[in-house]
Amino acid sequence: MYQIFYSDTGWFTNGTIYDPRAAEYAILDGKLTQKLNTAGTLTFTLPPGREDPFSHTGVLLQDRGEMLFSGRILKTETDFEGFTTVTCEGVLGELNGFVVRPYDFSGDDAQADDSAVRYLQLLIQQANASSCGWLLAKYSDSLKKLEYSARGSTLYPTLMDEINQKLLQKQGGYLKGFVDTHYTNAPSRILEYVDAQEYGKLVDQPIELGKNLTDLEITVDATDRINILVPLGKIDTDGNRLTIKNATVNGAAYGKDYIAMAGYDVSPIRLGDRVRLISKIHNLDVTMLCTKRVYDLLDPANDVIQLESQLSSQNLTDLFAATGR
Repeated sequence: MYQIFYSDTGWFTNGTIYDPRAAEYAILDGKLTQKLNTAGTLTFTLPPGREDPFSHTGVLLQDRGEMLFSGRILKTETDFEGFTTVTCEGVLGELNGFVVRPYDFSGDDAQADDSAVRYLQLLIQQANASSCGWLLAKYSDSLKKLEYSARGSTLYPTLMDEINQKLLQKQGGYLKGFVDTHYTNAPSRILEYVDAQEYGKLVDQPIELGKNLTDLEITVDATDRINILVPLGKIDTDGNRLTIKNATVNGAAYGKDYIAMAGYDVSPIRLGDRVRLISKIHNLDVTMLCTKRVYDLLDPANDVIQLESQLSSQNLTDLFAATGR
């Protein structure tokens, strides 16, 4: 079940934007587009009469308690009839707003075993000198040392461009950015620099030709899938409808009035997750990386999952040549 909240000062503190269980928190459409090493974009349309989104600074999108997106409101567009389309940018987009001053990264720091970490921290410190706290909270051991040591610039690039050109394009890895909602007064921006093994999880649901893969194209059929089911009972003596919230499950109260994603018990595929792809007729059994993920918040049948192989192009060519394909 998708929910969207305003996020000026932290989790749940500034109001609900979207909740499918309540008509007063309805949206007319909603779409989240994510791609590795980019900020990601969330758009949604509010009906007439809802509050001005620009009275808030940011939004959070969650799915069954899991944060999918955190970012800032970039723009709103209101048409003649009062419908407002809101466009939000993921927190990594803020790195485009910082200019990197001339610097030289050399000497002992550049030769250290964790030189890549020190380099990224140097760039982050420049951003933190003019804004609130970015924190490099996690990095993969496979990426912590620069493949070559010298770095520097006198061209005043944006921080995101400098990281892309001097780090990501030269030695790989992926950036993850999100708002740490534990800070209720000034949320910290958390940055992670990780490899594919640590970005996401290994999905326990393989994609196999002849089962859930057709002609090496991913197909998703959500025609009969419901987003949330709220069972309602009779009206009690106080005039309230009975729900399953107080039902006992494994000796404890269930605590919710709905069954989320009823009939859907496979692991969801998120950005950066690794998915096993099997095609026996192609002699293909390979783990692929989810490099792009598009969510339609109101109609999951329109979701898009883009997978790319972690094998080299030559390895894939050899695999298909062996089967004459």
